Amino acid sequence: MGKLQVELDKLVADAKDSWADRTVTVAELKRLLVDLVAIANDLKDEPDAEQQVADAMGKVYDTLIAPIDIPNVPAFVESWIDSGIKTAGRAAIHELFAQFKTA
Repeated sequence: MGKLQVELDKLVADAKDSWADRTVTVAELKRLLVDLVAIANDLKDEPDAEQQVADAMGKVYDTLIAPIDIPNVPAFVESWIDSGIKTAGRAAIHELFAQFKTA
């Protein structure tokens, strides 16, 4: 099992524990983002790191965030929201790796 998978498994397990009540606070989301950035930073010099982190972010999103139901929002609208967030996440990861290259 690669380093990325080990880190992701720990991240998902920790988040699932703290989100057991099916609610997510801003502080919990911030912690998740900080952890994802730390993982990206650790992997920045590996081949295809940007793609690996983007794919991993998508898996984390699908595992942790997408299953959360937004009250009074139809499922088809939730799918649009999920798609938009994942697209924005990929763009953010691209920018993060661009920053790594200039640092």
